[in-house]
Amino acid sequence: VPVQMILPAASHDSLIRTFNRGERGIEAVLRSLGQVDSAKAKAWLKADEDKVKGMIQNKGGFGRVNDAVKESMIKWATGVIESNFMGRVLKLKHQNFGQRITISYSIQQRDFKDRIAERLQASGFKVDSAVAITTNQSSMNKWHRQVQNSFGVVFIISRAFTKNEARMKELQHVMEHMQDDVDILPILYESFEMPGEIASLLSTTRYVTVQPAVESKCRCARDCRCAGEDLSRPKPVSEEWLTGTLPGSFGFGVNLMGSSMSAGESSRQLHEKMILEIQADLGEEEEFGGFVGAAGSTKFFNPLSEEICKRIGKALGRSQEKLALITGGFAGVGETMSRAFSAERKAHNRPENVYMVLPETDPEIETFTDKAKTRKGPDGSTLFAEWDYGKTLFYGKSNHERLQILGCLGTIILIEGGPGTSIQARLVEEAGHVVIPVRCTGGAAGNRSIGSSPFTSLLERLMGEEVDEQWGRTREALRVAQDAWKLLDAGEVTDAAKVAEAVVQVANTLVKHAGLLAGALPVLGQPRGNADLPANMKVLQTQQQVLEYMSGFTAVVALNGHTAPDEYACLQDVDRIVDLLVQVLDERFGKNWLVLYKGDPYKAGVADVACPVRRLHFMHGKAVLAVQCELYGRQVLAPANGEQYAHLAGGALYQYETKYHFDRQANKRLIQSGGYDSKRTLCGGSSICFSPEVRSAGFPSCHVLLGGGQIAVDEADFCFRHEIPLFYARAMRKCDDESQVRKCLADAYGKMEHWANENGLPRDEWYPFAPADVPEVHDIETKQEKALIAKHEKALILELEEASWNREENHISQVEECLSKLWGNKERARQHVRDVGKKQSEAAGVSVAYLLSDEFAELVKSRMGEEDLSKITFARLKDKLWFKVDSEAEASIGKEMPVGWDKTCPRDHKRGCSLLDTLPPQHRRPCTHFLSWTWLMTVSDFRSALERWVETNGLNPSKVFLWVCFFVNNQFRIIIGEGQGDDLDTVFGPNLKRINAMVALLDKWDSPAYLTRIWTIFEQFMAMLLEVPVQMILPAASHDSLIRTFNRGERGIEAVLRSLGQVDSAKAKAWLKADEDKVKGMIQNKGGFGRVNDAVK
Repeated sequence: VPVQMILPAASHDSLIRTFNRGERGIEAVLRSLGQVDSAKAKAWLKADEDKVKGMIQNKGGFGRVNDAVKESMIKWATGVIESNFMGRVLKLKHQNFGQRITISYSIQQRDFKDRIAERLQASGFKVDSAVAITTNQSSMNKWHRQVQNSFGVVFIISRAFTKNEARMKELQHVMEHMQDDVDILPILYESFEMPGEIASLLSTTRYVTVQPAVESKCRCARDCRCAGEDLSRPKPVSEEWLTGTLPGSFGFGVNLMGSSMSAGESSRQLHEKMILEIQADLGEEEEFGGFVGAAGSTKFFNPLSEEICKRIGKALGRSQEKLALITGGFAGVGETMSRAFSAERKAHNRPENVYMVLPETDPEIETFTDKAKTRKGPDGSTLFAEWDYGKTLFYGKSNHERLQILGCLGTIILIEGGPGTSIQARLVEEAGHVVIPVRCTGGAAGNRSIGSSPFTSLLERLMGEEVDEQWGRTREALRVAQDAWKLLDAGEVTDAAKVAEAVVQVANTLVKHAGLLAGALPVLGQPRGNADLPANMKVLQTQQQVLEYMSGFTAVVALNGHTAPDEYACLQDVDRIVDLLVQVLDERFGKNWLVLYKGDPYKAGVADVACPVRRLHFMHGKAVLAVQCELYGRQVLAPANGEQYAHLAGGALYQYETKYHFDRQANKRLIQSGGYDSKRTLCGGSSICFSPEVRSAGFPSCHVLLGGGQIAVDEADFCFRHEIPLFYARAMRKCDDESQVRKCLADAYGKMEHWANENGLPRDEWYPFAPADVPEVHDIETKQEKALIAKHEKALILELEEASWNREENHISQVEECLSKLWGNKERARQHVRDVGKKQSEAAGVSVAYLLSDEFAELVKSRMGEEDLSKITFARLKDKLWFKVDSEAEASIGKEMPVGWDKTCPRDHKRGCSLLDTLPPQHRRPCTHFLSWTWLMTVSDFRSALERWVETNGLNPSKVFLWVCFFVNNQFRIIIGEGQGDDLDTVFGPNLKRINAMVALLDKWDSPAYLTRIWTIFEQFMAMLLEVPVQMILPAASHDSLIRTFNRGERGIEAVLRSLGQVDSAKAKAWLKADEDKVKGMIQNKGGFGRVNDAVK
């Protein structure tokens, strides 16, 4: 049960003062709150005391209760400490910026601005009016600096304001770039039709409407004719609003966008009704994958948006994932995307699958006439009308109700958008669905509180697992979708084609892997520690392992039959058939043959296909291989009881990727368990059991069908076409509707009986021939040969990669020769070897074990001629490691030859390589972390920080490999090269994305050099943009100093925050002036120095 701790005001103030004393104060509070002794606690009534203490004894004793209460108290105190700490942060911000409010307004609202300023000043704020600006860059920069130094900004929005280009730019800049930095209070001064760009911008924050009321008539007599002037004169804004609402509006606004549903059906009920109508309309023409919605502005304000919508609609229309597109029925984003979607599907002779959802009407329907078509109802009222394409659906009595209904929809694509779009997007997220925001279009889509990647957590889970090839493809698909999401989320790409491609990539992945992303995480690897697991069951990870497992048996017998709810009516009849079949198959194959089935669990009292499989295992000693999707495969690895999968003891399990289809009868997405898909291609478990690889190896030897439904029919049809011996024994199924059986006797035996009748399949005998009489398939040898060649090639490539990492030159030469013979092309093999070396060099990092080793320390000391590592910076060290040489200098250098000068670089095959490529193999492996740091750091501090980091986080230094520019970059091309070095910005970005983990190494917390170097500032900023996790670390001495300073309490905390807030990217430097200019140019393109400074702070 949630608990809140509260104190009287005086006690609370005393608590905060004690915390602000620092470490001693915090320890005193925690010590006091930890003094819990329930055994000595008292009650007013002794009877109550005895009763409660007896209850405590029954619930674990006094010790357990004491610990629980201590934990609760300490948790509360910790929360207060954290809250107090953040209060210090805000206080520091206020001290730096002051309680300063900037007001942006049009000259026509000067009087209103003065009244607001007066009220804010009375509340303790300092008030500045917006500087007089024009649209030139110098004036805009001055405005930006003023806002950056403000605590909050007030925008008084009126007709005149929207006609002032400079003021509109002010609003746009603040709303798009500064929402996290300042409190924003937009005030709609008067009632007017806001331009779309204003509506889009206001969708990202809450706003206040202050519409000054007007006199109902003038002060003259009733027959006055001079009303015009007085009627248009606004009354003063109420004192209540000025004194009450206004001063408290910073930090939270007033949301005027909500309203309640009208009486009648709920939005969820109407949504379900709408979905059923759509599903009924889709008919049986093709399999259905899922719904995708489009939401956004009704007019385009961003010049990119219309082209993006068209491209998305067209790409979705030709997607292999079979979709229906649903829009809100208005012009703009919805119409443009859906028309393109409809046209593309028509062009390929496919159903439109486009649905526009409009309300029947709206109390203010006259304001929607430019957004959707309207018509007159029988009673003369105005109603919304149908569109001229797709299908128009009418749900809800108002636009707000329609938004509530659409809010229950699945995935939506968000482009631009105003307040209404923002509401719909939030409702979609609250319903547990995904919003794909196209950030570059602005408006609601630009609001970063809307839309978060659904792929991140699953990818993190999968990245830590060893997976088979099939799961590897799934992981790669999710990674590609995550990259597409990052592109959209960054909002920096302005190429409509690339943006549309990313949207479709994300949408298709969401549909294709819906179940997986909804939480059906796979269980990977070998089972451990479950007493109910089948004994000695092997878990096969790849299809190659499946083939190898099958090859250990004389034959493989595929088995299918009735599955729940179509159970066997008489299990004894089935047992008799099974026993007879075993006799026949044992005569043909010997006793060592394998049973292959789809992994149905055994359930007591349920007579389905698992029963004959159990009989084959327990009565006849046959091993069983279960082929099951990974979703249900979890149940095999964690069974509910020991009987469920006991028949897999001594057998095996193979899990394949879970895929879904839309079942029209069930009106929902279901797992593809097997049989044919819409293209009459085997899917699910059937695609594994009868895959080309399995059939090329001569398996399955035959297929036994003991009754069966649609999946059994499809498998029988497949075997019939591919001459795999069939044995069909009809088995009566349970049937609750006897009248149905009387109409058609075949119904008593299921769908397989109907198919057998239609195709002349005999019962209780082999067709078209017995397994032992199977004719030779002449191309099996050729297929097996090709499969062996492909397998050999793959093994050689893996062998080459491992040899390359280990620098085994002789081994590399041997593999190259083998590849040359295999491919019949020496140059191709030689180039492949080079490509592998280049790729590994670019992906490698230096081990922390090497950086902490005596070997590295000795290299530094010998080159520098000094023993004290605390006095040697990397900036000095570089001069001793690399400098330009020629052939004459080289001869005289001797031991002081630049490191790596005598080696060939694996990246460009020129003389001189990176320091990394000179290291032994154990210290040069794929990167695990990107290190952000500065060469002004001493070697001693560098090693101290890394040593403390790996110890604190429990990392193995030999398993952690860092991308460290000093070691990884080829300094011969950068420092001493002649303009032929790597383009640092193209090296940095891709490496940071690929590694996806940054360690930021600060030299110290008090005025760190880290915050004065342009590259480290930019790296921090980019890590935030790319959502790369960052860990900050310090050398041991600096870390101890930081803790001591924090322990001083309030003053220490403020000192630390003040120091770390001193970021000025405009003044930051780089070792090379060309680098400095390049990075500063990139910063200007990504929002300017102010944005970068704020982000790093």
